[in-house]
Amino acid sequence: MFNSHWRVTLQQGSRTSTYSFPASFLSFRTSDAERHARQLHAAATAKGFPTPAWTPVRCLRVRHIHEVYCRDRAVAWAALKTCGAIPDGGGWNGPTARGELKWSTAWREELHAVHASLRGQVIGFGRTFADVLSELNDSPAGWDLEPYTRNGQVAWQEVFDDITNAGTSTVWHTPYGVVWIDNG
Repeated sequence: MFNSHWRVTLQQGSRTSTYSFPASFLSFRTSDAERHARQLHAAATAKGFPTPAWTPVRCLRVRHIHEVYCRDRAVAWAALKTCGAIPDGGGWNGPTARGELKWSTAWREELHAVHASLRGQVIGFGRTFADVLSELNDSPAGWDLEPYTRNGQVAWQEVFDDITNAGTSTVWHTPYGVVWIDNG
């Protein structure tokens, strides 16, 4: 996640403050980013931005900004997730978490095979799911967006839900972009 960063917007009274910091400071969890921003806000408020202490601080937005967009890294991340190296809550499952002293040769071979397989099954890649489908709109792998369009706006969540429910493909939201992979 080179150059990736968190951007958190907090509001206290009529003052809105935005805090940005490198993603390397924290795990890949929005709760950690919000907590860090609240700490920065408390320090800034104590140093000279007078706001009554009783005024609650609301979190308006927590965003992870991806600065590295790379199709192969996104596929590699999906392979690591598939092989259990990246748990659902984020972080990293090293060999000791899997009950091993080091990465076994068998595990590495499994990872290599999964990565190679996923690399050959990529349908599309983009910064967002909407980007992926928009790029494929006129291709043979394209998705007909007409049934999901109302008043000129595409209901992307409905498209995503239908693709997910079909079970024939998987959409991976990775730190390196969104990759759509055929399960067939």
